[in-house]
Amino acid sequence: MPKRINRAIELLEQDQAIYYVGGHSGHVMTYPQGCQDAHVWADYINVGMEHGAFDMTGLAEYMRGLAEGGPTRSGHRTPTVVVEAPVNGTDPANVRFNAWQFRQILGRGVHGVLLCQAESASAVRAFVESCRYPHQAAGVDPSLPSPGERLRGATGEASETGQILEHGGLYSEAWKLRCRHDFGYFRQRIHPGMLWGWWNEVIATELAQFYRDFIAGKRPKIVICTWPPDPNPRAIRPPRVRRKTPAAPCPPVPPPVPPM
Repeated sequence: MPKRINRAIELLEQDQAIYYVGGHSGHVMTYPQGCQDAHVWADYINVGMEHGAFDMTGLAEYMRGLAEGGPTRSGHRTPTVVVEAPVNGTDPANVRFNAWQFRQILGRGVHGVLLCQAESASAVRAFVESCRYPHQAAGVDPSLPSPGERLRGATGEASETGQILEHGGLYSEAWKLRCRHDFGYFRQRIHPGMLWGWWNEVIATELAQFYRDFIAGKRPKIVICTWPPDPNPRAIRPPRVRRKTPAAPCPPVPPPVPPM
């Protein structure tokens, strides 16, 4: 009777070596292949997405084949599946900016994610934190604010968002209605600690107008320009936001010239 869903961890707890199959430049991500691999001899299957295709649809079908082709000879529902993520673990910023990939991979039901090119402890710590659900504190730096604390400004003070949580919930109708009409308000509410100035206000206003034009079927385009950081700003520069009018339709293609 298996003690864990993940056979690889079960063997490691017994001080056993584990062995895997699967290349580092991709794997056949299909339902039939999953049914076939359900009885693989190895302890876990490696799926290389660092150098292979980031195929979430294929991964979901492959995992479905493993589940329906099982159980394994050890009694587990599926073999352990570990996916190499196409993220460089060189620094925490690189990891956090690409955390959406971990969510996508884990959401398909795999057992683990492998962080490639892990070069620092801080990057690995960010990786573990990014793979945890918000309510799961194991392996997460205790000094980091919880999701609820971040919504309240992460300062212990009762912010407007915190009051909304206490009176009607995060998705109260009044809160949603204002957020729909004020993108800047929405951004400040979900990121209470962010810096907010004239540039953010201009961008939020222009993006909101872009969205309204898009919904109205006007096919809008927008170009947003900014400047490199200036350590000694001499004056507040005006924003450079330029809307582009929709492109004119292409002229009809002339008929081919008949041969002489």
